[in-house]
Amino acid sequence: MKHWRPIPWSALRRVDWSALAEQAVLAGILAIAALISYTHLRAVWQHAGAPWPDYGPLLVDGLFASAWLRMRRRRRQLEPVGFLAWLALLLALVATLAGNVAAAHIAGHREPLAYIVAGWPAVVLALAWELVTGHAKRVPAPASDSPAPASLLERARQLAAKAGKPLGRPTLARELGINPNSTEARELARQLATNGSEPKT
Repeated sequence: MKHWRPIPWSALRRVDWSALAEQAVLAGILAIAALISYTHLRAVWQHAGAPWPDYGPLLVDGLFASAWLRMRRRRRQLEPVGFLAWLALLLALVATLAGNVAAAHIAGHREPLAYIVAGWPAVVLALAWELVTGHAKRVPAPASDSPAPASLLERARQLAAKAGKPLGRPTLARELGINPNSTEARELARQLATNGSEPKT
């Protein structure tokens, strides 16, 4: 039988307690905002006479979460986000905000303040989700001496061949859906230049 051993103080000192507290607070805020938003959307769902009012609101906030996660995954894989993901995200944002505001109207409130308060959980939900998932956090790029991903390099070569002239790094990055100032864009420009097709910088 193994004896319980206390956690070494040195290990506890290495824990980023500030980051843990931040994530805990954000997770709590996210949970509260999601619950209030769900309650508002459920009231709207019931008022509209739609079936399955307990599950209907999940179609709205669930679409928002799934679109956001798809965008995050594709950016981590250095792939273009795509029009459909952006469309789903924007539709979900508009729908959840409109649904929360409509809940105040259904409840008989007509004051602008009531609309603002009712719509606030939708705003908090979107911002808290962003902060918790770290969607805006920049993904570390490969080192400058590392080759660019083969898929991006191949696409960059195809774009240059199709244009019939050297492509500038901003144009190349825009077509590939990456940051023109990122290491990936600079490395692509370097490799294309090494292969005899030097793009403008």
